Amino acid sequence: MKLTTIRRRIDRIDNRILRLLEQRMRLALKTGERKSSIPDSRREGEVWQNLQRHCGDLIRRSFLTRWFRLIIEESRWLQQRYRSGQKPAGGGNPPEMQKGDRR
Repeated sequence: MKLTTIRRRIDRIDNRILRLLEQRMRLALKTGERKSSIPDSRREGEVWQNLQRHCGDLIRRSFLTRWFRLIIEESRWLQQRYRSGQKPAGGGNPPEMQKGDRR
């Protein structure tokens, strides 16, 4: 396989990761509307256990921990921001107004 082909495939994967992360943040906002407190320690424990079970051989646990700690921190920040009536950081619409949202 050519280097350019490999790089194009990596670019497509990176774009999918970003789209999935955006979807995850939208869902985090929706959960923030429904839960009583931020953070939700019990749920975060479940997330960590799930990640540890599904972590592959090529991903170091320390990387996984750092990466998901950032994702969870960002989720909390968005939930708190949304609860206080502020728009999401990217200036986008609230989750219920996003294009393609399927409730």
